[in-house]
Amino acid sequence: MSTKTVIITGGSRGIGRSLAVAYARKGFNVSICAIHNESLQVARQMVEREGASCLAVPCDVRNAPDVAHFVEQTRAAFGTIDVAILNAGIARATDVIELDLEVYRLVMETNFFGVLNAIKAVMPVMQAQGGGTIACISSLTDARPVPRASPYVASKAALSAMLEAASIEAAASNVNVLSIRPGFISTDMTAANTYPMPFLLSTDEAAMKIIRAIEKPVYRMSFPLPTYLLSELLRAMPYKLWRWMFASGLIK
Repeated sequence: MSTKTVIITGGSRGIGRSLAVAYARKGFNVSICAIHNESLQVARQMVEREGASCLAVPCDVRNAPDVAHFVEQTRAAFGTIDVAILNAGIARATDVIELDLEVYRLVMETNFFGVLNAIKAVMPVMQAQGGGTIACISSLTDARPVPRASPYVASKAALSAMLEAASIEAAASNVNVLSIRPGFISTDMTAANTYPMPFLLSTDEAAMKIIRAIEKPVYRMSFPLPTYLLSELLRAMPYKLWRWMFASGLIK
C-alpha cells in the first residue's frame, strides 16, 4: 500500500506546522509551503524528526505560478496528493476612515485568492487520480463582522461562501471540499489580540480536530462547540442590537 501525501499551505507556523507534524506521525508524506523560508525549514526538520518524508517549498500563495510549482513539485516527488490543507492566512487591521486599500487587497489576495490559486492547482491532480480531500481554513468570524477587522472578516466570509458552492461542484469528481471554521487558536496571529478569547485552543488541539474532520469526512466543520454556538447567536442577533453593543461600550 503506497504512502499517502498531504500538502499544507502556511505550513511553517501555527496550525499548519501542527498539522504537518501530526500527519508525519500518521505516516504521511508531508509537503509544506510558506512565504518565509527560515521558519519553513524549521518545520521541515520537525516533520522529518517524526520519520516522514518532507518537501518544503518557499511559496507566496498570492502568486498562482508559485502555487502551481509547489503542487507540481509535490506530485513529482510523491506521485499523489491525497489531502490538501489550504491554511495560509493573515490578519490586518484598518477601517473605512483610514481606508487603506492595500491592506484590503493584501488580506483578500492571501486569504481568498490564495485558496483559489491552490484549488486551481490541486484539483486537476485529484481528478486525475480519482479523488481526494481539499480542506480550507476559514473562521467563525465569518458570522459577524467587527470594527477594524473588516478585511479579515470579509475575506473569511467570502471564503466560507465560496467553499459551500465548491463542495457541491467538486463532489462529482470524488473530491471532498471541506470548510474548516475554527474559533480562537493560540497562534502568532491571535497573540496580538487585546480582547478576551474564550475557549482558546492550542494549535495541536486544533490540528487533531481538523484531521478528524478530514477523516470522517464532512463538508463543513466548526469548533470549538461553545464558540460556534456563540457565533450563531451573534449571526442571528438583529443588526441594530449589534450596533448598540459597540456604541454603548458593551463590546470594545
